[in-house]
Amino acid sequence: MAEKSKEKLLEEFSGLLIKLGEEIEERLGEKEKLDGELKKNIEEVRKLERDIFAIRKRQAKLSTELSGLESRRREFEEKKFLLEKKKLK
Repeated sequence: MAEKSKEKLLEEFSGLLIKLGEEIEERLGEKEKLDGELKKNIEEVRKLERDIFAIRKRQAKLSTELSGLESRRREFEEKKFLLEKKKLK
């Protein structure tokens, strides 16, 4: 009877080991999938960071250009005012 009990325990233990092995393989597959998604997401974040950097650089350039245009507009308005003032005299 003890022999049958040992054999039964060994069979149950073997079955549990097989199930555990299958679950480990399944989890490893999930991990590989998640690792792939993570790598893809990291690449996308890096691309977006490069895009943001380029946009900020362009924004700074446009801001500088706008500042220059505003200065020219003020100069033009001053000249226009002086010309109108001369005409009124």
